[in-house]
Amino acid sequence: MIMGGSCWLFSVLVAVIAGEVRKIASARDTLLIAVEVLPVILILLAMMIPFQLKFGGEKGRIASIAAVGAVFAVCIFAGKAADIMNVDWNLAVLLDAAAEWSWGVVVAAAMALAMVLLLLSARISVGIMEKKEF
Repeated sequence: MIMGGSCWLFSVLVAVIAGEVRKIASARDTLLIAVEVLPVILILLAMMIPFQLKFGGEKGRIASIAAVGAVFAVCIFAGKAADIMNVDWNLAVLLDAAAEWSWGVVVAAAMALAMVLLLLSARISVGIMEKKEF
């Protein structure tokens, strides 16, 4: 968490300074994008920490990559299954509905999801550490 947060903060500072010096992007726009990226970082950390504790450094990274691949495979399988069963979940309709939400609601929902996943990750991690023998 400290590494992810410090890297996020450092990259935000560099992006804001570079954007202001080169007059490419305003600091406000850069900060808005950075706030949108923060829940993604937290969700990835929530997923990776239990794998790191369970399998160790290198195997934990491989297991994390496999887990992300499995999530994508399940999503693709669910989409194909919906097509076969003639279930119409029109993605364009979902995106249009989401576009009507305010930016703050989307970020708040993403942060709430990230916090729930972090709490679940912490509970799983505590269980892993209790079972480990030192």
